[in-house]
Amino acid sequence: MPCRPSVWAGPLFSLVLAISGCGSTQEPDPEIPTAEPETSVSAKPKRQKPKCEALSENCLATADTQAKVPGSEAVMIPPVGWGYAQQSDYTISKIEGSAAAIVLAGFDATGAEEPKAREATYTKLVTALEITLPEKFKKKFVPKWEKPDDVRKNGNMELKLWQAEAAKREGKTGYLLVLMTVDPAGKKIVGVAFSPEGDEDSIKKISAALETIGPGSYQ
Repeated sequence: MPCRPSVWAGPLFSLVLAISGCGSTQEPDPEIPTAEPETSVSAKPKRQKPKCEALSENCLATADTQAKVPGSEAVMIPPVGWGYAQQSDYTISKIEGSAAAIVLAGFDATGAEEPKAREATYTKLVTALEITLPEKFKKKFVPKWEKPDDVRKNGNMELKLWQAEAAKREGKTGYLLVLMTVDPAGKKIVGVAFSPEGDEDSIKKISAALETIGPGSYQ
């Protein structure tokens, strides 16, 4: 039906007609649905970096990894590609498909309390790796702490080492390596490692990793 003009047919009415399209038979343009706004990439939640506090996080060491040694002011660079976890009572590193593993912990005790704390830490680490210690005359292996098998220098730190054969882990027979050192803050560190017999690659990587123990940059 055509528009009927208003009684007021002055200039203002003419302007209203022009704006409203009154008098025109043209159908209004159909509404075009607008697309939903795209979600900005920056709006997506960022994936949090794992804390690597449990082996279940599946953290794998790189050449830049510095795993903190609890109870000390030191770090260790685990072998590249090995899994690791910085747990509250010890730091552990191991590789899938092998019984090879390393575990470290620090303690702060001096004087008459040091031997007891050292033995407790050593026992804790052996238990953590579920190592069956070799026995001699029905006595399980314990390092002669005052007489290391080897001593190495690592910067300003001195690494004392003990080794035993015929240890067992995960059904494999191999070598037990025990480490003792003191960090620059004076805190003691004990390390226990296992490598199966014939696994020369793991032996080399464990030895190299233990020599990285030091202050680190905590990056």
